[in-house]
Amino acid sequence: MKWIGILFVCLLGKLHAQKELANELIVYWPDAQLVEWSALEGFQKSRPLSQSLIIDHLLFDTEENCSKAASVLRAQAAVVQTNYSVNFRREPNDNFYGQQPNLDRLEMPRLWEEFQGGQTSSGRDIVIAILDSGFDTNHEDLRDNLWQNPAEIVNDGIDNDNNGYVDDVIGWNFVGNQPIPTSDSHGTSVVGILGAEGDNGIGVSGMNWQSQLMLFQISTVADIVSAYDYIIAQRQLYNSSQGAEGAFIAATNASFGLEGQSCNNFPLWAMQYDRLGDVGILTAASTANREWDVDDFGDMPTTCPSDFLVSVANSDSTGALFRSSAWGLESIDLAAPGQGSFSTRPNNNYGAFGSTSAAAPYVTGTIALLYGHPCERFQEMISSDPKAAALMVREAILGSVTLVPPLAALVASGGELAPWQAWQRMDLICEDRELGEIQIFDIGPNPAFGNSFISFDTEGLGPYFVRLYDNVGRMVYETRVTTRPPARVEIPMNGLAVGVYRLGVFDGDRVSWTSLLKM
Repeated sequence: MKWIGILFVCLLGKLHAQKELANELIVYWPDAQLVEWSALEGFQKSRPLSQSLIIDHLLFDTEENCSKAASVLRAQAAVVQTNYSVNFRREPNDNFYGQQPNLDRLEMPRLWEEFQGGQTSSGRDIVIAILDSGFDTNHEDLRDNLWQNPAEIVNDGIDNDNNGYVDDVIGWNFVGNQPIPTSDSHGTSVVGILGAEGDNGIGVSGMNWQSQLMLFQISTVADIVSAYDYIIAQRQLYNSSQGAEGAFIAATNASFGLEGQSCNNFPLWAMQYDRLGDVGILTAASTANREWDVDDFGDMPTTCPSDFLVSVANSDSTGALFRSSAWGLESIDLAAPGQGSFSTRPNNNYGAFGSTSAAAPYVTGTIALLYGHPCERFQEMISSDPKAAALMVREAILGSVTLVPPLAALVASGGELAPWQAWQRMDLICEDRELGEIQIFDIGPNPAFGNSFISFDTEGLGPYFVRLYDNVGRMVYETRVTTRPPARVEIPMNGLAVGVYRLGVFDGDRVSWTSLLKM
């Protein structure tokens, strides 16, 4: 049996189940067949799956009869599983993909089965705006994914769209006050992570295989304010014209900042994030490459309180905070695996890239991918309420992180970016279905003379907390559950006064209560 289990695990590693075939069973008999298939209610046909073992594929007329048969067979010591249809995981053929382990860690092949970037199900071209120090716009793995301004004629020396920028075909170089940016390694590596062309047989794969990258070369706060103003104007025009003009910019990336600075000192820069959000744009920003708490030392822009700014720390290969990354339980939203990245470099080169600057584009790339989610309600919201659509994407990302115990006291979400789980959370949000009750299986000992425990399960996606309150409503204990339910959590009762306590299990904004008596 052991090798069968190993085979099954290996298959799951390469395949992603798409659909349960609820009227089909796969049955294995360790010894000999004990049940005649024809005696099972609703049985239609069978076929053997092995020449050396008794493994059969059974087909039933209904899901109900299939479920009944499964119970009968398990009672006779058979190993039974439901059949599933599967698709092979979508891995790109880029020749340096093997040097991008972070993409596998983030389960990107599973998400790419659903969407690889480019255009939404409603036909919108997803644009990503990147502010950075410069870009190689002729790079073989980037040039076909650059945004092209449809309202501007290339190199005619005229401001065709009357926006104050002449020949702004792919964005603008605010440093040189010209259309084309100069080449720079930092910016070229950043855009490679979030938008290098994927599955094209060369180089690396970006989070988005197809994308439209709008590029802005900046070096000062004034440049940043101007670039954001350009971006807001393009999205406003898109919104007001129902897509006939402007650009559907979904996200901006900010792999830059000012260390040790307060957001309060830069009100004109800070207010841009809410202005971006008002038109439907989220920003992912990297925090400082410093071993300090930005809640104490400051950082700009990642300490800004805007709901449309997602602040990102740098995680290592284990999901823990990388040693040179800053953190902040109040200001930093999540971590992403910037360390160990491999991306584009100028002159058609490729190489290692790390730091918090590499972490942010994974989040920016995820934002863009989630805008491709086919949920009709979400796609309609992009037009009717773009601000709410942006907040839905933010909630999907922060509510689906992979919980990492060392991050629980360092970043607000307590976890690391999980793009595939975020896509699944979009499924849940879009269904807008009524979730079942949080199930509390056991609590004990109750009454408790010492420590107690609670076991629970829930079908939501978290975050999960267990909180204990005394009889006047004060919270006396809280723990974040860092594994997916079902879960068993110990409740420290030693040192607490005798009395009745309320114990709550929280799943996102849902809660289930029970009582615990301390003796």
